[in-house]
Amino acid sequence: MDLGLNIPLTYKVSSIKEALAILHPKRGAKVEKQFIMKPEMVDDSVRADMTLLPLSSLSETDTHIRRLSPSKTRPFVLQQYIAGREYCTHSIVLKGKVHAFVACRSSDMLMHYQALPPSSPLSQAMLHYTTLYIQKTSSSPPITGHFSLDFLVDEKVAERAERILDVSNRQIENLQKELFPIECNPRAHTAVVLLNETAEDMAEAYLTLLPNYDGTISTRDLIVPNPKKTNTGYYWIGHDFVTKVLLPVLEVVRFKKGIRHLLSEWIEFGKHVLLWKDGTYEMWDPWPAWWLYVVLLPGTFWVSIWEGRWWSRCNVSTGKFFGIRLGGGHWG
Repeated sequence: MDLGLNIPLTYKVSSIKEALAILHPKRGAKVEKQFIMKPEMVDDSVRADMTLLPLSSLSETDTHIRRLSPSKTRPFVLQQYIAGREYCTHSIVLKGKVHAFVACRSSDMLMHYQALPPSSPLSQAMLHYTTLYIQKTSSSPPITGHFSLDFLVDEKVAERAERILDVSNRQIENLQKELFPIECNPRAHTAVVLLNETAEDMAEAYLTLLPNYDGTISTRDLIVPNPKKTNTGYYWIGHDFVTKVLLPVLEVVRFKKGIRHLLSEWIEFGKHVLLWKDGTYEMWDPWPAWWLYVVLLPGTFWVSIWEGRWWSRCNVSTGKFFGIRLGGGHWG
């Protein structure tokens, strides 16, 4: 179904032959555009692979795709690579209407979040795109649930848009045409932490789904992050302690980085601790954070060693370990 919205060139492939036919269509010659290949379903073992395809030769491309091993039961998507800034969004959609929305710069490991001001052109353009998408894909009954879209925006367009303070509806519509959605997920995005200050309003919105519910808070207005607190970011101290305190020390000891890099990382860690908010810890309820760092993560770590399931990195915000595929197998 053609929605008339901007999208990158995308192909679904379920075999090595299908992928090579797209990437090397004429006797091994490469296509002009570049693509990334990612699993259609969630697969942590390869989701971080951002190799640009096709590679310099047909044989190299073939070897890389064989390692990914696409099949009918494990299809992949070849998606046109677009250079630019990546943004993620989170929406709460009730009966086909967006009741809550937040947009922010994306990060590889989902560990740092800082909301775009709700009034920013980029945030409004992404909201406009999300609203149009939901309207044009509306069904009976209309969509209800969590909904997140990830976007790529050209670097120059994004830089210019982030500097603008006030825009017209026409400018928002034009900017929406510069957005390239690269991922869509019908689930709660980790960026929902940015709506932490509006928890009561979100709960009220959920409760309106109940028949004959007489709420006390108006849900007619869109729920967005508090504009006065968009400068406050969210982080996870367990992740930052490893990546910004311990690993920089290891890099200096191994002569890979200098003291200047070490101090820069330590200063950023200090800023996060003093000025940002941990995504799990709350003074009035410290037990989820205690369980995360004392039970869940150490327990998962030792179980993975016991079962011989190797992993490359750990996502502290979701408690997931990113597995490595060995001998054709994989785990998520």
